[in-house]
Amino acid sequence: MESRVPKQLLRGDVLLKGGEMELAAEAYRDALRGSLGELTAAPQSVADSYVACFKAIQMAEAAQRAGKAAVAKAVGEDVLKALRTCQQVAPDWNPTIVTCRINKTEQLLAELK
Repeated sequence: MESRVPKQLLRGDVLLKGGEMELAAEAYRDALRGSLGELTAAPQSVADSYVACFKAIQMAEAAQRAGKAAVAKAVGEDVLKALRTCQQVAPDWNPTIVTCRINKTEQLLAELK
Protein backbone atom coordinates (compact mmCIF):
# COMPACT_ATOMS: atom_id res chain seq x y z
CA MET A 1 0.00 0.00 0.00
CA GLU A 2 1.41 3.36 -1.02
CA SER A 3 1.49 6.14 1.55
CA ARG A 4 -0.97 9.04 1.26
CA VAL A 5 1.57 11.34 2.86
CA PRO A 6 2.71 13.72 0.10
CA LYS A 7 6.25 12.95 -0.97
CA GLN A 8 7.34 16.59 -0.55
CA LEU A 9 6.38 16.36 3.12
CA LEU A 10 8.33 13.15 3.58
CA ARG A 11 11.34 14.84 1.97
CA GLY A 12 10.81 18.09 3.90
CA ASP A 13 10.51 20.30 0.79
CA VAL A 14 7.74 22.54 2.18
CA LEU A 15 8.82 26.17 2.47
CA LEU A 16 8.43 27.77 5.87
CA LYS A 17 8.79 31.47 5.02
CA GLY A 18 6.41 34.27 5.87
CA GLY A 19 2.76 33.69 5.00
CA GLU A 20 3.61 30.29 3.58
CA MET A 21 3.99 28.93 7.11
CA GLU A 22 0.23 28.73 7.65
CA LEU A 23 -0.20 26.97 4.29
CA ALA A 24 2.58 24.54 5.15
CA ALA A 25 1.03 23.91 8.56
CA GLU A 26 -2.30 23.07 6.97
CA ALA A 27 -0.55 20.75 4.49
CA TYR A 28 1.18 18.97 7.38
CA ARG A 29 -2.07 18.70 9.31
CA ASP A 30 -3.85 17.27 6.24
CA ALA A 31 -1.03 14.80 5.73
CA LEU A 32 -1.20 13.72 9.37
CA ARG A 33 -4.96 13.20 9.17
CA GLY A 34 -4.52 11.10 6.01
CA SER A 35 -1.72 9.22 7.65
CA LEU A 36 -3.89 8.40 10.66
CA GLY A 37 -6.61 6.95 8.46
CA GLU A 38 -4.05 4.91 6.57
CA LEU A 39 -2.37 3.76 9.76
CA THR A 40 -5.55 2.43 11.30
CA ALA A 41 -6.34 0.56 8.06
CA ALA A 42 -2.80 -0.73 7.47
CA PRO A 43 -0.49 -0.76 10.52
CA GLN A 44 2.51 -1.51 8.27
CA SER A 45 2.45 2.18 7.27
CA VAL A 46 3.60 3.25 10.74
CA ALA A 47 7.05 4.25 9.43
CA ASP A 48 5.51 6.70 6.94
CA SER A 49 3.25 8.07 9.66
CA TYR A 50 6.20 8.54 12.00
CA VAL A 51 8.19 10.36 9.30
CA ALA A 52 5.22 12.66 8.66
CA CYS A 53 5.04 13.35 12.41
CA PHE A 54 8.75 14.06 12.61
CA LYS A 55 8.62 16.54 9.72
CA ALA A 56 5.47 18.17 11.09
CA ILE A 57 6.97 18.71 14.54
CA GLN A 58 10.00 20.32 12.91
CA MET A 59 7.59 22.69 11.16
CA ALA A 60 5.83 23.36 14.47
CA GLU A 61 9.16 24.21 16.10
CA ALA A 62 9.95 26.58 13.23
CA ALA A 63 6.53 28.21 13.67
CA GLN A 64 7.22 28.63 17.39
CA ARG A 65 10.57 30.29 16.66
CA ALA A 66 8.83 32.58 14.15
CA GLY A 67 6.34 33.68 16.82
CA LYS A 68 3.40 31.79 15.29
CA ALA A 69 2.25 30.05 18.45
CA ALA A 70 -1.24 29.21 17.15
CA VAL A 71 0.22 27.45 14.12
CA ALA A 72 2.76 25.59 16.27
CA LYS A 73 0.08 24.52 18.73
CA ALA A 74 -2.33 23.27 16.05
CA VAL A 75 0.35 21.20 14.34
CA GLY A 76 1.75 19.97 17.66
CA GLU A 77 -1.66 18.75 18.81
CA ASP A 78 -2.15 16.85 15.53
CA VAL A 79 1.33 15.34 15.84
CA LEU A 80 0.65 14.22 19.40
CA LYS A 81 -2.59 12.54 18.34
CA ALA A 82 -0.84 10.82 15.41
CA LEU A 83 2.06 9.63 17.57
CA ARG A 84 -0.29 8.20 20.17
CA THR A 85 -2.15 6.40 17.40
CA CYS A 86 1.16 4.99 16.12
CA GLN A 87 1.90 3.81 19.64
CA GLN A 88 -1.50 2.10 19.97
CA VAL A 89 -1.61 0.53 16.50
CA ALA A 90 1.99 -0.67 16.46
CA PRO A 91 3.28 -0.78 20.06
CA ASP A 92 6.37 -2.79 19.08
CA TRP A 93 7.49 -0.34 16.38
CA ASN A 94 10.48 1.56 17.88
CA PRO A 95 8.74 2.25 21.21
CA THR A 96 11.67 4.23 22.64
CA ILE A 97 11.77 6.58 19.65
CA VAL A 98 8.00 7.08 19.58
CA THR A 99 7.88 7.73 23.33
CA CYS A 100 10.75 10.21 23.05
CA ARG A 101 8.97 12.09 20.25
CA ILE A 102 5.73 12.11 22.27
CA ASN A 103 7.60 13.60 25.24
CA LYS A 104 9.24 16.27 23.06
CA THR A 105 5.90 17.14 21.48
CA GLU A 106 4.27 17.43 24.91
CA GLN A 107 7.12 19.69 25.98
CA LEU A 108 6.60 21.93 22.94
CA LEU A 109 2.88 22.16 23.68
CA ALA A 110 3.58 23.00 27.32
CA GLU A 111 5.88 25.83 26.21
CA LEU A 112 3.08 27.21 24.02
CA LYS A 113 0.54 27.50 26.87
